[in-house]
Amino acid sequence: MKATVSIEIDTDSLQSVTDAYLASLWHVAQANPADGFESPYPGELAEHIGREIVRRFVRKTGPELWNHRGSNFDWGQRHLKSEDRAGQRWEKIADEFRARRLLDGVEDDVMHNMRSAVIKILKEDDSRFVEGFK
Repeated sequence: MKATVSIEIDTDSLQSVTDAYLASLWHVAQANPADGFESPYPGELAEHIGREIVRRFVRKTGPELWNHRGSNFDWGQRHLKSEDRAGQRWEKIADEFRARRLLDGVEDDVMHNMRSAVIKILKEDDSRFVEGFK
């Protein structure tokens, strides 16, 4: 059996159709066999339907409330200063270890893990600085 199905789409009434029907219209517009390079209509149809889908998505999606806050800059500056101090203290410790040849033969990944652990301890020790900003 062969069948031809014609679907009429009124782009002026897209706001009144159900979400399920709108999704079906999107698929129909994408399956449209018309050449979008010879005629503007297939692309315009898909664009109208797509914009209605986006409009509904944005309407149902809550806004970002805490992406940017007034306290972000101050907290970040304090946190970065704490990181810098811990990193500088690690370098002094590592230099002392190197001077005593305690790190001879230590692999780079082991050294990296050691650095991370020591900086974590140093930052915890320095928690008085960032306690109010966690």
